[in-house]
Amino acid sequence: MLGILFAAYIFWTGCRSGQVELFLEHPIKQTFVSHSNPIEGWPIWVEAYSRPINKVISDDYQDYINKLPPKEKENASVIGYFQDGKGQHAIELEVSVNGIWDGTQWDHVLIYDLNGKRVKVVKYLRGYYSL
Repeated sequence: MLGILFAAYIFWTGCRSGQVELFLEHPIKQTFVSHSNPIEGWPIWVEAYSRPINKVISDDYQDYINKLPPKEKENASVIGYFQDGKGQHAIELEVSVNGIWDGTQWDHVLIYDLNGKRVKVVKYLRGYYSL
């Protein structure tokens, strides 16, 4: 019975262009995100997708990525730009540990004040993956 459920799960959620992708969210993710995510409800920073963002913020998050340990740095990428309506901005990074094919996925949220100074970093476990 468990095998049938697993096969159905893979069929409905994991088939992409001939490859099987399996991503398991960490059990505490929903609790953490719904109660502690510092940018929960922040709207997307639309301008960041259409023109260059504040150079101070851009330089800072690129420096942050460059200072990550080598295994994290090589699999880090920006997945979102956000603003809170009060002038604060946030950059959300996705960091995959243990490689591209299987491992652990973390989110790093960098929050900036009105002047582009980083005031907070929050890291949380997004889940586990295997291709």
